[in-house]
Amino acid sequence: MKMTLDESAVQDHSAAYYDQRYTGWGRRYHTRLVQYLLRDASGYVLDAGCGTGFASQVRPDLNMLGIDISHGMLAKHPGQNQWMDVQQMTFERRWFDFILCRSLLHHLPDHQQGLSEMRRVLKPGGKVAFLETNQSWLATQVRKRTQHGDRFSAFHRSFKDTELIRDIERYFVVDEVRYEGFLQYPIYGFPDILDIAKYVPLNRFVYPLTGMVDSWLSQVPMLRRLSWALLIRAHKI
Repeated sequence: MKMTLDESAVQDHSAAYYDQRYTGWGRRYHTRLVQYLLRDASGYVLDAGCGTGFASQVRPDLNMLGIDISHGMLAKHPGQNQWMDVQQMTFERRWFDFILCRSLLHHLPDHQQGLSEMRRVLKPGGKVAFLETNQSWLATQVRKRTQHGDRFSAFHRSFKDTELIRDIERYFVVDEVRYEGFLQYPIYGFPDILDIAKYVPLNRFVYPLTGMVDSWLSQVPMLRRLSWALLIRAHKI
């Protein structure tokens, strides 16, 4: 299924506000996530759904190409970029050594097709790193009260952790699943949508404290599934 013009229009609209999440403490938080996801990236790297190119800013040392369906996003991208729908990529088979897929799958009309295309263009032995929303009870309640209708198309969704892991395993061998963000993800992740800094002083004491709480909660089996997101690392056989 092709990406519709509606999704492109939504992302073009969001481009005007998108970089707000990469300022202040939000920038520090997202930098940590991107560095973790790309910690062993090498060779030719694809940033699928690159947005305004934050990953390229964090790792300018990498040979990274960003693709996105939003001309508005790409206009702000500082590195190599190309307009392309991840569900119908024009790259040859086995083209990339590493793929970063950060907060993209839940925007796709057919995320299975997106995964299939990523497998096609990834070399055997190549690695892929995902950051995706988790459909937990806690996250759902907050999202219902904070989502801006003009920032999301009809395709926008969240995945249950077991559903997402199962779908990725259809195309890749999953090496790691990490539950991310009980406090830091909603507090620091989306100031352009949910600006908690208006109500909570996000100073140098709050940031490490929330990080410690998140780290502890992610280790508790009965609680970790309440996280806002999943970090999944996998490879292609």
